[in-house]
Amino acid sequence: MLLDDKPGAIESTHIIQAPDAEKVEMFPGFWRQTLVHNEKLMLCLFTWRAGANLPAHSHPHDQAGYVISGAVELTVGNETVVTRAGCSYIVHSWEVHSARALEDSLVIDAFSPARTEYVAR
Repeated sequence: MLLDDKPGAIESTHIIQAPDAEKVEMFPGFWRQTLVHNEKLMLCLFTWRAGANLPAHSHPHDQAGYVISGAVELTVGNETVVTRAGCSYIVHSWEVHSARALEDSLVIDAFSPARTEYVAR
């Protein structure tokens, strides 16, 4: 079901099992699965292999994350912290951030508004 008739409108996904979500390798050793989303919010599961790097970047979306397992070195602005299972974090809109997996890891990230480039068409 499309949320509206505007160009670039995205479909609402209500319920999905993680194994059913398409796994997209964004960078070597770094995969994204878009789980659920609507126009205002998106939930993604990221699978990291030890040593994978997410280069410094920023985006207009607020981002909140939770480390399910493993260890990821997260840099937001000038602050670098090793996040481990049970750690949560927030990255504000347009904040420059990067990350590096120290171990194989699973991380859940929420984005608001939804990242239209992460929606399967």
